[in-house]
Amino acid sequence: MNQAMKKAKETFAQGNYTCVWCRDDELLTSKEAGLRPLLTRIREGKDLSGFYAADKIVGRAAAFLYVKLGAAGVYAPVMSRGAKELFAEYNIPAEADELTENIRNRQNTGLCPMECAVSSCGSPEAAYAAILEAIRKMQQK
Repeated sequence: MNQAMKKAKETFAQGNYTCVWCRDDELLTSKEAGLRPLLTRIREGKDLSGFYAADKIVGRAAAFLYVKLGAAGVYAPVMSRGAKELFAEYNIPAEADELTENIRNRQNTGLCPMECAVSSCGSPEAAYAAILEAIRKMQQK
């Protein structure tokens, strides 16, 4: 494991963060829930190429966003098998303490709506558009 990934994992474990990114001496953290930290970075036009990330939970939706952001590697305590496979497809090292079949919604009553939104997506761009559309529909309710 390289130093940046190690630092991201350690910072994640020590702090009360949902997401940590590390590249060389640069460290970014977030306490936002769900996909918000990733969507915020995309909206801000932040280049995360070469950053190693530690994230609370990573499913395919988050994995597509990490690919879009140019992550160099991703660690999560919980990661879906689909996310792990997606990272492998894009040659991004991924580590997880627990691999799960799918990511559940916050109420644990079904699948995560963002996972459902990207289920048929084949590219980071398509997934990003599907995520934004799913969020728009949820906000209208």
